[in-house]
Amino acid sequence: MRYFIVVCLLYLVAFEAIGQRKSDEVLFIRNMMCDFGIVKRDTLLNARYYMMNRGNTEIKINSIRAECICTHFFVSNYTIKPNDSIYVDVSLNTKGLAYGEQRLYTVVNADTETKMYKLTLKANVKK
Repeated sequence: MRYFIVVCLLYLVAFEAIGQRKSDEVLFIRNMMCDFGIVKRDTLLNARYYMMNRGNTEIKINSIRAECICTHFFVSNYTIKPNDSIYVDVSLNTKGLAYGEQRLYTVVNADTETKMYKLTLKANVKK
């Protein structure tokens, strides 16, 4: 019986180790949301999102998609070397937006275990 329990435990430990993601592909995003609070209509908002590679292999940003054509972005680099960082600048002109709380999303696709990262730009548009 002990032999059976030991084999089961070894199997579980081995299975868990295989299922774990390598620590060399860790993407850390310092700020997933930029909240501008109350802003007037016809204001240009600029948000900067920092992404850091905390692993030992290069991370590639495959694509970035903005939810709205009113949102524009700039990426400082599409590859992140180990222990290095990049930034994504997102700009939004509130001119054509409805009044009230607005949340606009930019989705980053990377070659990490988590494929999609949602960056949020939030503002409360007033007259």
